[in-house]
Amino acid sequence: MIEKAYREQAALIVSEYIQAWYNRKRQHAALEYLPPEEFARKVNKQNIAA
Repeated sequence: MIEKAYREQAALIVSEYIQAWYNRKRQHAALEYLPPEEFARKVNKQNIAA
Protein backbone atom coordinates (compact mmCIF):
# COMPACT_ATOMS: atom_id res chain seq x y z
CA MET A 1 0.00 0.00 0.00
CA ILE A 2 2.75 2.45 0.93
CA GLU A 3 4.76 1.40 -2.12
CA LYS A 4 1.83 2.32 -4.37
CA ALA A 5 1.59 5.75 -2.76
CA TYR A 6 5.31 6.33 -3.36
CA ARG A 7 4.93 5.32 -7.01
CA GLU A 8 1.98 7.67 -7.47
CA GLN A 9 3.85 10.52 -5.80
CA ALA A 10 6.93 9.90 -7.97
CA ALA A 11 4.78 9.86 -11.11
CA LEU A 12 3.21 13.17 -10.09
CA ILE A 13 6.60 14.77 -9.45
CA VAL A 14 8.00 13.58 -12.79
CA SER A 15 4.89 14.78 -14.61
CA GLU A 16 5.12 18.20 -12.98
CA TYR A 17 8.80 18.45 -13.92
CA ILE A 18 8.08 17.61 -17.54
CA GLN A 19 5.23 20.11 -17.80
CA ALA A 20 6.76 22.94 -15.80
CA TRP A 21 10.40 22.77 -16.81
CA TYR A 22 11.46 20.35 -19.51
CA ASN A 23 8.81 21.08 -22.14
CA ARG A 24 9.37 24.82 -21.79
CA LYS A 25 13.14 24.54 -22.21
CA ARG A 26 13.62 21.80 -24.80
CA GLN A 27 13.89 22.58 -28.47
CA HIS A 28 10.87 21.65 -30.56
CA ALA A 29 11.33 20.65 -34.20
CA ALA A 30 7.95 22.14 -35.11
CA LEU A 31 9.05 25.49 -33.66
CA GLU A 32 12.20 25.91 -35.75
CA TYR A 33 14.20 24.08 -33.06
CA LEU A 34 13.50 26.79 -30.49
CA PRO A 35 12.03 26.45 -27.01
CA PRO A 36 8.35 27.48 -26.93
CA GLU A 37 8.98 30.72 -25.01
CA GLU A 38 11.73 31.83 -27.39
CA PHE A 39 9.60 30.97 -30.43
CA ALA A 40 6.69 32.98 -29.02
CA ARG A 41 8.98 36.00 -28.52
CA LYS A 42 10.23 35.66 -32.10
CA VAL A 43 6.70 35.48 -33.51
CA ASN A 44 5.55 38.43 -31.39
CA LYS A 45 8.50 40.51 -32.62
CA GLN A 46 7.62 39.66 -36.22
CA ASN A 47 3.96 40.54 -35.65
CA ILE A 48 4.85 43.89 -34.08
CA ALA A 49 7.22 44.72 -36.93
CA ALA A 50 4.60 43.83 -39.57
